[in-house]
Amino acid sequence: MNIKQAEAKLRALLGKHAHYELHPDAPDAEARTLFRAQAREAGERFRTLEKARADRERELLADPEYRDLCQQVKKARADRDAANWRSDHCRVVAGTRHAVGGVGFFSVEARGDSWTDVIAQLEQKRNGSRR
Repeated sequence: MNIKQAEAKLRALLGKHAHYELHPDAPDAEARTLFRAQAREAGERFRTLEKARADRERELLADPEYRDLCQQVKKARADRDAANWRSDHCRVVAGTRHAVGGVGFFSVEARGDSWTDVIAQLEQKRNGSRR
């Protein structure tokens, strides 16, 4: 079957929104069989190591000093994240909005504490890019 015949058959089976992808570097059936065997071995090794990790974690969680340290780290991380957010959060943010594949994106171009700050930044960017 050539590509045109395959495309026509796909449209007949899947409708006008049919789509396909070609992966020329993908392994053939024989290689996939070998990869499946490797995946099973890797999965067994992962499960063994994960069990050892979980056992060790249970030992650590039984230690009150470790639990206290974990709580301190959790609070310090939350404090750091909140301070970082506050230090970067401006009152006016301007940019452009795009949609790709139904997903919307907002690209920030300028930020400041007033419209005047933001407009000045945008004008400076615009004038600077023309030089």
